[in-house]
Amino acid sequence: PTIWGPRHPDPKRNGCPDVYIGPDQVVVFDKILFKVGSAEILPESNPILDKVAKALNDHLELTLVEVAGHADERGGEQMNLTLTQARVDSVMSALIARQVDQKRLRAKGYGFYCPRDPEHNEEAWSKNRRVEFLIVKTSSGPTNVPLGCDVATQHGVKPAPVP
Repeated sequence: PTIWGPRHPDPKRNGCPDVYIGPDQVVVFDKILFKVGSAEILPESNPILDKVAKALNDHLELTLVEVAGHADERGGEQMNLTLTQARVDSVMSALIARQVDQKRLRAKGYGFYCPRDPEHNEEAWSKNRRVEFLIVKTSSGPTNVPLGCDVATQHGVKPAPVP
């Protein structure tokens, strides 16, 4: 509530920023959308990618950001791991194309192991399909942001170590 943004077509979001830098993540209020079952980013997500790239380029003190991908529970384990990795690779490529230094980014797909909502319905699935931008390290050092989740780790899906 203390960070102001521009007018928004949705009155509930009027005055709120679309993207802002939190203590351990780049908070994005719009979802990055993909073609169903694909890593192809839909054109309507370009404005949000532009804003994420601008935020990252305006905050060079963020020295490592993990682009983390998550899926809903539908579909098989391997399919969702492969799809979430391909999607975050696409997002990372899109950010690099927008002049974000590749050395400041890494991508990890966590499949369906780390849901935001444990329910088994469309509303929960929508919350669970997401891309997050976690600030792993700043010029001051590691942020100790939690990466992945215990269930992912138990299934051998572990984030890379913090350099």
